[in-house]
Amino acid sequence: MHFHKPLFLVIEDHPEVAQHNCCFLQKIKASAHCVCVETPEQGLARLEL
Repeated sequence: MHFHKPLFLVIEDHPEVAQHNCCFLQKIKASAHCVCVETPEQGLARLEL
């Protein structure tokens, strides 16, 4: 069985806050991978890839 790493999409227009949120998520789940974008539109585009 193949397991994927958890992927979190962080939508935040302040880079420092986005990085802090990613660090927090990685404390909860060390294998978590974060993608940070600044706008909801960028988030939608990222999900469509």
